[in-house]
Amino acid sequence: MKILIIDDSQTVRTVLRTTLEKEGYQDIMISHSAVEALDMFLKHDESFGEIDLILLDIYMPGMDGIEFTRRLRQEEAFRDIPIIINTSKGKINNLERAFDAGANDFIEKPFHKIELLARVRSALKLKSEMDQRKNREIELLDRERELMEINRLLELANQSYLKSSAIDGLTGITNRRFFDQYLEMEWGKALRRSVPISVIMLDIDSFKSFNDHYGHQQGDECLKKIANTLKNALKQPVDMLARYGGEEFVAVLPAISADKAVLVAGTMVEKVESLRVPHEYSATSSHVTISAGVATVVPVDPMGWKDFMNEADKKLYQAKKEGRNRVAF
Repeated sequence: MKILIIDDSQTVRTVLRTTLEKEGYQDIMISHSAVEALDMFLKHDESFGEIDLILLDIYMPGMDGIEFTRRLRQEEAFRDIPIIINTSKGKINNLERAFDAGANDFIEKPFHKIELLARVRSALKLKSEMDQRKNREIELLDRERELMEINRLLELANQSYLKSSAIDGLTGITNRRFFDQYLEMEWGKALRRSVPISVIMLDIDSFKSFNDHYGHQQGDECLKKIANTLKNALKQPVDMLARYGGEEFVAVLPAISADKAVLVAGTMVEKVESLRVPHEYSATSSHVTISAGVATVVPVDPMGWKDFMNEADKKLYQAKKEGRNRVAF
């Protein structure tokens, strides 16, 4: 433990140092004035960085012990160093000011060895306990920061996992797995509120022949263009489009009437045709087209969304049977 003695009296400095060294305290620093000591502290002198206790005379020229204490306590780094004020016997009228400034204890001169050492041990014990507490707080803060960083990384990993498990890698829209979960959730809302819900099933006409003749790379580009076009045709923030598999797409439109759902489906069909993606091997048109089936219902059965999807699929089949490039409802 490092002890700093600040006193303008050579005699007092010698008595204190000798007494402490005999007791086993070997790491002792000496300063003959408060001005000098404060300057060393404020310059963050390395030798003053690990002080565990200050024995400080209250009456010194240039700067007294009270002013030194007050100014030292203004520095965050030195607020926890115990300070024992040394004062002459009978001159304790300034002790209240010293304690207000931040002193921890006092001892009267001439010193009694037993009392001096008892107060020194008590102050050093206090410093040790405070250091241990601060170290525990630092460890807890470090642990808290570590946990926050771990949680942040886990959240990023979770978001990445959710994205990879919910998004179709080719088109960038949601996949069938996520769509089924979303439809089930929106179905439950519509059931509770007794409002309609609509689904549009869509399929690219003659897409197998497109892939066979133009190649899978062109087929993938076609899928991406159509996915983007269909997504832009949706009207409400809660509407969602998904790739349902292969050349099939599906859209859910919560809280929308049948006639409005049919209008959205019609817009989708028209916008895809307006892309004018060449398809000379189509039996329907010289360009890529889609067919759409629309189903709308006010739910009454919690599990009815599966049958509802089958109904939309039947409507899609009907659109194809009637000649493709159209909407059936």
